[in-house]
Amino acid sequence: MTERRRYVVVGCPQRALVWYAVVRAAFKALQLQHVVNVATADNAEWFAQLMARVRRGEVHGVRVCGHHGLDALEQSDEADASAQRARVADTLVAEKSGTVVGYSTDALGLADLLQRKAASPATVVMFGAGTQAMAAAAACETIGAKVIGTTSRSWKSTEELHEAPAAERLRSMGLLTMLWPDKNAKPTPSHFSEVMRLQFGDLASSADLLVQATPAGASIGTDGDRIAEAVPWSKLRPKTLVCDLAYRTGPTALLKAAQDNNLVTIHGLEILLEQAVRTMEVWTGLRPPLAPLQLAAERASVELGR
Repeated sequence: MTERRRYVVVGCPQRALVWYAVVRAAFKALQLQHVVNVATADNAEWFAQLMARVRRGEVHGVRVCGHHGLDALEQSDEADASAQRARVADTLVAEKSGTVVGYSTDALGLADLLQRKAASPATVVMFGAGTQAMAAAAACETIGAKVIGTTSRSWKSTEELHEAPAAERLRSMGLLTMLWPDKNAKPTPSHFSEVMRLQFGDLASSADLLVQATPAGASIGTDGDRIAEAVPWSKLRPKTLVCDLAYRTGPTALLKAAQDNNLVTIHGLEILLEQAVRTMEVWTGLRPPLAPLQLAAERASVELGR
């Protein structure tokens, strides 16, 4: 009889609850009696206490949804190559020896999906500066991307771009960080600032892949619309692939705009399933079927009003 193990999904309530539903469906499909709980990590101290439970053998694995990916990597005993490349860990597993190993199944799952879609992007533009963006960048690098640029809504001036810790982390990974492409921004007396503001559009015009890697993408209304409006659609190549990591049942504002411009899109729920499969492989060594996971993700998203 298989040992009954306990796992925890940690993160902001909406994302964590979707993952909770998917993990439960995966265990059921694999005929495993494992238990999964969901929790909201309030701070680094709380997360450290959870890690102590992992080391005591009370919890066998953790799935991290959100900014605690930085804490997860720091508190892991070892980092898989995927986590080393992404510089974050979203999936933790306790080995029999007691060693806690961190993985970036977000990066692994996205890379798997892009490869299956026959995507081989040389140039990538992204929206996002957090752990999802870091994992997405690692995935793109894995499949051969040579130039990856990203922007964030908080980078509205060259000073903010230079001083932001998130921007510095991304630059240390080799990414080009760019000012937010605000079409309504007032002209500045600095020629350099104006040139920097045009950088996103210039890179987007040669991009093979556009990735939305912020939680705002799931919003219906202002936040999601701002991202879609920031894209210079008329400049994109006809074969540019548009990928939104936000998961909700219907198309996000970004994906709808991409479809209106006759571009191929990848939905966030599709990405989530690949990431969940990779998480299950890390935790159990088994690969669950996609159908029950997809049903669980869609139902959870509907219940949460996403």
